[in-house]
Amino acid sequence: DLHEALGICEQLGDLFSKSGDFPKAAEAYQKQLQFAKSVKIPNQELAVIHVSLAATFGDLKNYSWAVEHYEEELRLRRGNPLEEAKTWLNIALSKEEAGKPYEELEPCFQNALQCSQEAKKPWLQRQILQHLHAIQLKYQPLEAPNTASKLQELNCTEGWSPSKDDISEEEEEEELENSETLEDSDIELSESACIDGQYRRVCDLVEQGHPLNPRDYCGWTPLHEACNHGHLEIVRFLLDHGAAVDDPGGPGCEGITPLHDALNCGHFEVAELLIERRASVTAKNSKGHTPRETLRQWVKLYGKDLDQETRQKAQAMEKLLQQAASFNFSQLFFFSPAASQGSLTPQTIQTNSLFDPETSPSSSPVRSSHFLAKSEAQHPFIGNRSLNKPLTSPEQGLGITRPQSYHVGGEASSSEGDDDKVPFQPVKKRPRLLNLGQRAEGATLCSSESTESNVASASRAVYKAAIRGVGSAQARRLFKTIAKGPSQTPVAQSALIPEEEYLNGDWLEDDLESHCVRRKKSHCILDNDSDCTSELESDGETICSSSKPRSRQSQLTRIVDKTVLGRTSGSSNSTGENPSVSRVSDISGENPSAGYLPCSVAPPPIRIRVRVQDNVFLIPVPQSERHPVSWLADQASQRYYQTCGLLTWLTLKKEGALLAPEDLITDVLQSNEEVLAEVISCDLTSLTDRYRKVCQNLREAENQLILQALEQQGSGPSFSACSLALRPAQLTPLLRALKLHTSLRELHLVGNRLGNNTAVELLSTISTMPGLTLLDLSSNHLGPDGLHHLANGLPNHSTFQNLEKLNLSMNPLGDGCVRALASLLQSCPALSTLRLQACGFTSNFLQNHQHTMDNALQGARHLKLLSLSYNTLGVPALARVLQCVPHRVLTQLELGSVMTNRNSSGFMESMLRYLTQEGCALTHLNLSGNYLNDEAVRNLSRCLPICPSLISLDLTANPKISCCSLEEILSALQERNSGLDFLGLSGCSIEGPLGSCTWEKITSQLQELQLCCSKLKPTDHQALGQQLAFKQGPSSVILKHHHKLFFGRH
Repeated sequence: DLHEALGICEQLGDLFSKSGDFPKAAEAYQKQLQFAKSVKIPNQELAVIHVSLAATFGDLKNYSWAVEHYEEELRLRRGNPLEEAKTWLNIALSKEEAGKPYEELEPCFQNALQCSQEAKKPWLQRQILQHLHAIQLKYQPLEAPNTASKLQELNCTEGWSPSKDDISEEEEEEELENSETLEDSDIELSESACIDGQYRRVCDLVEQGHPLNPRDYCGWTPLHEACNHGHLEIVRFLLDHGAAVDDPGGPGCEGITPLHDALNCGHFEVAELLIERRASVTAKNSKGHTPRETLRQWVKLYGKDLDQETRQKAQAMEKLLQQAASFNFSQLFFFSPAASQGSLTPQTIQTNSLFDPETSPSSSPVRSSHFLAKSEAQHPFIGNRSLNKPLTSPEQGLGITRPQSYHVGGEASSSEGDDDKVPFQPVKKRPRLLNLGQRAEGATLCSSESTESNVASASRAVYKAAIRGVGSAQARRLFKTIAKGPSQTPVAQSALIPEEEYLNGDWLEDDLESHCVRRKKSHCILDNDSDCTSELESDGETICSSSKPRSRQSQLTRIVDKTVLGRTSGSSNSTGENPSVSRVSDISGENPSAGYLPCSVAPPPIRIRVRVQDNVFLIPVPQSERHPVSWLADQASQRYYQTCGLLTWLTLKKEGALLAPEDLITDVLQSNEEVLAEVISCDLTSLTDRYRKVCQNLREAENQLILQALEQQGSGPSFSACSLALRPAQLTPLLRALKLHTSLRELHLVGNRLGNNTAVELLSTISTMPGLTLLDLSSNHLGPDGLHHLANGLPNHSTFQNLEKLNLSMNPLGDGCVRALASLLQSCPALSTLRLQACGFTSNFLQNHQHTMDNALQGARHLKLLSLSYNTLGVPALARVLQCVPHRVLTQLELGSVMTNRNSSGFMESMLRYLTQEGCALTHLNLSGNYLNDEAVRNLSRCLPICPSLISLDLTANPKISCCSLEEILSALQERNSGLDFLGLSGCSIEGPLGSCTWEKITSQLQELQLCCSKLKPTDHQALGQQLAFKQGPSSVILKHHHKLFFGRH
């Protein structure tokens, strides 16, 4: 079904783009484009696919392809001046990113401006003029004033402020044109908050009064987005506040309800929650599929990739859907949040109608229902088990339990043997501090006056002590107890807001009365639920709270003790004159009037984050000791040395301000703040000394061969540690010792055991060698994962900027390394030599990522030599390779022993297509050991006149090549009036006698020839000698060695 494949490709492309895998996204969009052309969709929909491709290629920095797709979009959108203006602007910006001259950019901006004027869109005109003005300031300063005057005139005409944002103008224009307007915050609720899983932001927006069911421009509601991305807690929050559970989406959403959306993405926990909240299990989308059929399609699509546990969960979900559709909904049983604590209680879930029906025309009616849970004996629990990523959300929520007959595998059991039979388990829900009384059912509160008085008094004491010793919200944990029965007295809640309830707003208000109390340092103890201790010290001095209003506090400044002290009975009689402040009794049995209550626990250390280049260290700073900033810098330096093997001297900065080394840390920094460390200098002693220090730090024995190599080569421009078979543990100290060896130009590590894990260490070292031009990693057990580390773990884009020669031969890279190899090539703009001999490439090489490698090789403008010898590519893979090779740039191509069978017809066809391309710059071609015969060489010789740049041809180790092939090559060379510098025919069936005429052609057309002389006759040697005696010019050399004849002229 091409239409279904079209949608799948679009979803794959969007998914890959969102995850940052742009090469795969481009492949998916290209397949979508192929299917779209096959089914002949309208031009407007086809243009959207070209926009996706253009944006993806822009992310890949392939701006030429991006411009091509924008131009194709422009062709499809002819007649729509607004879309044409936007497309022309995109073309101009893409060309700017590609570094095109101003002469190419200016017409694009002018076309965009003209189309925007035709469309009568002032906001777009302003945006275009601003971009054009910025370009002119950079390239043509003389034309910039004219554009600035046009921009100012437009601002005056429309009444705009010069600083007004372009995006807001566009949104204002769209709000005037679109009857179904969208507020920015509503879009943020749907896109930013629900898609990214920002639970607190969702709560904040909903509490501010924003509607729960606004549609984005595609028709999706926030509940759709949360279900699609598997954010369970957000789904539960939206449903609790009245989100439309059965909303089918907008006109282009194909009738997909949130339940359809969750099942189509494999988010089973979300689907359970929706069913629990009475989501329709019989609703059908535009294709006529119910949620159960959607689940079956998902299993069919991903069935081969699912593990046994996920299959069981899918089966259980299908049974649950079948049960919900077949029986009365009241027969479904669900656990309450308290179930995970050992008791099953009936759970009441009510939904609120907080949204406006006018803003959500297709929202379903809100229901409220009660779900009963069976006893624990009927439905025993099994330990918590998380679902496999990425099929489910990482957040755990309320589970679903089915009747016993519907459990996978028969009867339920609490034994370990049945653990795999139950796919869903209830997970303990984290209790909230606020509104606790509303969540605990059946708990009644006592309302005696004495209890209320004690609670109020205790609360004020906690509040004042908290304000006096206010600290980090993240360092303080609050405890609370849940009402267990109707007779229990409610416990006062602390005035401090816990971390999970803190919403980054101004929350602290001075709502206390003015009290005149004695100055005291307090450590008040409330009860088991509080961790606030106090230390009382009366000094006889009386102070009153100021009547001046105090500004709200949005950031806590000190760390507060985490210790939870026990509750004591009684009260102190020496608390002071103010009766409104309740005092707390002694803990240790001492008389409170003696002065103060001792603190039993030292204050916890504050934590400072120190960023050193790409590393962030969390360093604890004890409050009991007053350390200066220099101590913090030393600690960061030591941690960086232990991590990277480089001893540095650091200076610390906070928000651009330099911290003085003698200042105290607690005076200038707060807990959990991050400071930036700048490297002043490094300890660059001799390589041997640095190597010994690193070995001591890593507790690794020194390798005498490495020490000898370091002593002999010193700090020269080249370092070689070849054929030492060094293990990763032995290579790590060497690589760390070589860091900041800025004079190094060549690094040879042939014949070691670098492996995949040590590749990260190698990359860290290479990033400190900006002048490195040669890197030889052949025969190092480097696999695709290691190559991926080298390609995608680049700390910056300048690591391989000057690398000219790269040798990865004899490493088990395999066919799966294409994407990593392409990414590595894109990071080497100056690369001229690439050797990939014997890397395990097969006939599947470039089968799935040919376009990715094509972009990488076409961008390698300096690549001169490419070696793929000793890889069993075969004809199909070779054809794909030759399509990607830049024929106008590459001069040397080595394809020795790449054939998998003795049929060389298809092999030579691919070579002929490559050699006959216009502008082919190939000079050296190696085709040794590929089962070539006389017919293949005859076809090859016909290309010699067409490709005059070819001067070296190696056909060794092809035993089916005879004298006929030699004659064909010599005749073709006479036609093009230029010979060859080298012709290799060793291991071929060249038999004598060749004749004086053939030897004459050899001496006149070839500068160097290699033959197997075992089958030559003595007359051939005499004829060759005579020809050389008659020749006048450069000296000639004839050498016979081990049945081989070498002839050369100098």
